[in-house]
Amino acid sequence: DWVPLQMISPNMATALTTTEDPGFPYHRGIIPQAFENSLRDDLKLGKFFRGGSTLTMQLAKNLWLNRTRTLGRKLQEAILTVALESALSKDRILELYLNVVEYGPNLYGIGPASKELLGKDPEELSLTDAMYLVLRLPAPNHSAPYEKMKGMIGKLLDNVAASGKVSPELIEVEKSLLKAPVVEDDD
Repeated sequence: DWVPLQMISPNMATALTTTEDPGFPYHRGIIPQAFENSLRDDLKLGKFFRGGSTLTMQLAKNLWLNRTRTLGRKLQEAILTVALESALSKDRILELYLNVVEYGPNLYGIGPASKELLGKDPEELSLTDAMYLVLRLPAPNHSAPYEKMKGMIGKLLDNVAASGKVSPELIEVEKSLLKAPVVEDDD
């Protein structure tokens, strides 16, 4: 079910980098200040609450590490992130990320996710579709259906408009898509 990056709608990269990691094209995998702030806050709380992870850090975790939140695992994640960033292009990192992350219970990769959740091939995803899939990433096993996420998707479309990544006209078209009902396949 692997989908090459050129077969995935660019809307997926726009949605992902706008919401999850706006600095993705520019940083080297770790944003030192965000990592330091996260670590400081987590140590103050006495638990791992704040992630501060870039897409590359999330990829490292998804590829090689378990889900336990420990200081040791976070340091492993940082080392693996540096290795990924030094060995791979940003496009390759994005392609790997989109193909390995979990979008729902036992639903891994953009190909199966876009087909099962939206009835579309990855290259057909609108920005609205992409926002829905990205919104599922933080809690793929507890995500709400598309219809219940329309309000949040609308807010994220406003963020994309403010970022200047997409024309205001396209944002208006995308917002009109939110008014149309979507039939989700529950098979």
